[in-house]
Order: sequence, then structure tokens, then C-alpha cells
Amino acid sequence: MNKKLLSLFTIVAAMSLVACGGNKESKPSAEPSTPVSEPESQPESQPESQPESQQSQTPSSSQNSQAPSSSSQGGGGGQSSSSGGGAAQDPSVLVSATDVVAKEGKVYLQIKGTAENIAQADFKWALSLQHIGVADLDPLDTYILGGATFADADYNINVTLGADGAYTFEYNLSDIQGMVPGMYKITAGPKGNLVDIGTETSGVSAKDGSNRYYFRHDEQVGNVNTIVVDALPPISFEEATVTKIGAKTYAKIGGALKAGITQETLDGYDSFVNFQQVGGS
Repeated sequence: MNKKLLSLFTIVAAMSLVACGGNKESKPSAEPSTPVSEPESQPESQPESQPESQQSQTPSSSQNSQAPSSSSQGGGGGQSSSSGGGAAQDPSVLVSATDVVAKEGKVYLQIKGTAENIAQADFKWALSLQHIGVADLDPLDTYILGGATFADADYNINVTLGADGAYTFEYNLSDIQGMVPGMYKITAGPKGNLVDIGTETSGVSAKDGSNRYYFRHDEQVGNVNTIVVDALPPISFEEATVTKIGAKTYAKIGGALKAGITQETLDGYDSFVNFQQVGGS
């Protein structure tokens, strides 16, 4: 019995020694393999993968960092062009009043306003006048000055710009060949900046030796200033006085004669005078 137990303990001890020896042999073989495999895999994967990722990220990050600066420069350029450069490149011509004025027996179309961002050398105007072509007012639609379009040579009317951008355009209507009574649309302005005639006017009229000129801007004429030209009568009555010559009292009635009216023409008219009591006096 004791022999059997002794032999059993001997076998168990031998087996345990074998097992321990096997573990000691496997550890050296496993431990060296692990450090060898890890340094070979990590240095090869990390150095190659990290530079690639860094190289791919670096340009994109630099591009992203440059994008705002380029866009901000573009925005700055746009703002400067719109506020400074753009305004300087976009001329504007505004009208504040349109009138007719008499000077030395002639009547002039007068347009006043302001201009911005335009050089004096470029501030040469063209002008056209066209019958309005409205039945019962002026059925014609022909031009007495200029035409439907302007050529470069038509921009030949010099207009002076003031230091503050103010201007006054004037054109002699009395000397236009073919000026006849009627109603006329106005097209005027420098090249690329034809003005809006609008309805601004003093409401006055002016006359030369043949016609009276004034503006109309109601719905029938398109709600814009339209020149109305009315023929003057042979005599414009501008004076009515009472005078005494010797023992007789005379009524003196007179005024300017229309151009072309001679004494012979005047003598050919039948004269008529009528007196009416006013206010009981």
C-alpha cells in the first residue's frame, strides 16, 4: 500500500516537472516572437500611414485656412468696387427741373440737375423732339429734331458741369428748322445716360416772335413733360391804357407783333374794339 502511494506520488511529481519544464520552454519561444512581430508591424505601419495622413491633411488644412482669406479678399474687392470703384464706374444724371426760358427774343429748352461719376469730356448731350402722335392733340409722330436713335456724332451739345456736379442744359428752340405748333416728346442726355424728363417744371411759359412755349404733363401725354408750342396771334395784347391827346381821350391798346407782320399786313386786318362797364365806374 505504501509502495503504491509512493509510486503514485513519484508519477505525479514527474508529470508536474514535465509540465513546468514545458511551460518554461514555450515562454521563451512565445515571448521573443511577440516583440519581434510587434516592432516589425508597428514601425512599418505607423511611419508610413502617419506621414500619408499628415500629408493629406496638411494641404487640405492649408487650403481651408487660405479659403477664408481669399474669400475675404474677394469680398473686400467686391465691396470696394461697389462702394468706391463701382460707384465711380456707374455715372448717373438726374433732373431737378425742366423749363422754357426766353433770352433776347429766343426761347430755350432748359434742363437742370446733377450728375455723378462722369467726366466733363464725356458730358456731351444729344437731343430729339418728336410729335406725340396723339389724336385730337397732335396726331403726327415725326421728328422735328433728331431721330429714334442717336449716333455718336449726335452727342455734340456741350454742357458744363459745376464743381458740385450741378449742370444746366439749354437748347435754342426758336432756331429749330421746321418748328411748327404742336406737342413734342423730349429725349435728351449724354451717351449711356439719357435723362428722365419727369414732371418738374416751374409752370411758366415763354414766347418768341412766332410761338408760345410751355409744358404739359397730364395722362394724355404720358405723364411726362411735353413741350406745347402754340402759334402766336398777329398781335399780342400787352398794353391797355387811357391817354388824352388835346381835347380828346383815347384808349391805347397794343403789344408785340408776330414775326413777319408788316404795317401792310396790319392794315389789312379789320379792327374791332368793345368797351364794357366794370364795377359801375
